[in-house]
Amino acid sequence: MGLYIKKGEPLCVSSGVYESYIREGPYVALRDFAFTDAIEEFKRKTPVPENSYLLLHNFHEYLVAQRYLKKTPCRSIHLGEFGRFDLKEEFDTDV
Repeated sequence: MGLYIKKGEPLCVSSGVYESYIREGPYVALRDFAFTDAIEEFKRKTPVPENSYLLLHNFHEYLVAQRYLKKTPCRSIHLGEFGRFDLKEEFDTDV
């Protein structure tokens, strides 16, 4: 069972805590799939490094390579800080 992703669904993938926190995406799902099944498939196909937590850093790349996900462009709008509006726009072109 587990987390089920539907074709066309937008999502981001994150892992880690504090300074090792990583958020990848946004992506769009290219097909329906169970996320837990994709994780098990990845673990079977990927040599486990000495520190197994390093598997997390390559998982999003695996999902793209296996055509589970496709990276999609996204606009990021920063509203400001310290109680002031200071709009900044950034367009993610790393697709």
